[in-house]
Amino acid sequence: MGFAATLATFVAITLATAGSAGAATAPGAGSSPIAAPSPTASPTAPQSPGVMFTATFDDGSTDRFVGDPSSVTVTPTTVAYRGTGAVAVDALTGYGQGARITLPAALSLPTGYFSASAVVRSTSGQVQDMHLVLVDSPAASQMQSVISRLSGSTWSGLQSFFQVASAGQPVSLRVEPIAQCSDAPAVPSPFLLDELSVTYYGSVPPPEPLYPTPTCPMGTTTPTVTPTVTPTATPTPTCRATFTVGTRWPGGYQATLTIQNLGPALNGWAVMWTMPSGEQLTQVWSVSTVVQSGTTVTVRNAPWNAVLAAGASLSLGMLGNQTGTDPVPPPSDVTLNGSPCQAVRPA
Repeated sequence: MGFAATLATFVAITLATAGSAGAATAPGAGSSPIAAPSPTASPTAPQSPGVMFTATFDDGSTDRFVGDPSSVTVTPTTVAYRGTGAVAVDALTGYGQGARITLPAALSLPTGYFSASAVVRSTSGQVQDMHLVLVDSPAASQMQSVISRLSGSTWSGLQSFFQVASAGQPVSLRVEPIAQCSDAPAVPSPFLLDELSVTYYGSVPPPEPLYPTPTCPMGTTTPTVTPTVTPTATPTPTCRATFTVGTRWPGGYQATLTIQNLGPALNGWAVMWTMPSGEQLTQVWSVSTVVQSGTTVTVRNAPWNAVLAAGASLSLGMLGNQTGTDPVPPPSDVTLNGSPCQAVRPA
């Protein structure tokens, strides 16, 4: 066999292999599930994107959480966000304290990008800002830590993104109050913690959600607004959508669809939109289910981000295939829990 024939054979095999590995599920007449990161039942294959660790506290234990420092108490409680258990964190005397977990050594975290999430709730009703951060983890670096403001008895979501640069090293996380405003309470109040989850995204950084940082001063009252009657022929939108295209390559792209909730707080959400003709999603982050039927896509919340406060935003990172080289058009007919969103705006 001559050099040209050998080269042609090699190229044909390479292209066939690449095509097989990168093919997405073609939509059929009904709803076709799209391959998305799936939770892993055990750390036997940490290189596969998906949920690597969860702590639900439903077994009556503290699921490896301890007080940090040790004078802080972490005790099981049955007042839970979901399921039958959570933990109560008490006896805080200042900031830089909270509930700490060191991920099990058996996980042997690989290099790459991760997110951690949890839900928290005040036990006193005091207004307080919270976040979830890396601590004492030389092999990992913090990318983003979302700050949530607690008040009353409402559960709020926390999310943190980090990168691991050296595989197999211990990683520790702490859920803690943060004094970002000058009128923050002198001593943090007790809080409840539930539903911690750590997800591996692989070597591609996930889109970081654009959650707004709570404004200062914190305040404790809601200002009174005198209503004005203004006739209108169109209903007020309950959400707003923004579409941002990040990286592009021949035949594909990475983008983010950000949905801002303009209505009341939600506990559980579904987002639906219409894809431009000729496009096919291959992956969506930060959701539990993804279904594409023809050009219609439906995604639903994951357990850790079911709560969407009024005014808060959620960001759906996605990978897609595209024919041609034209700019990626934004999706259309976006709805949040069945209510139409304000027209998609390119960022």
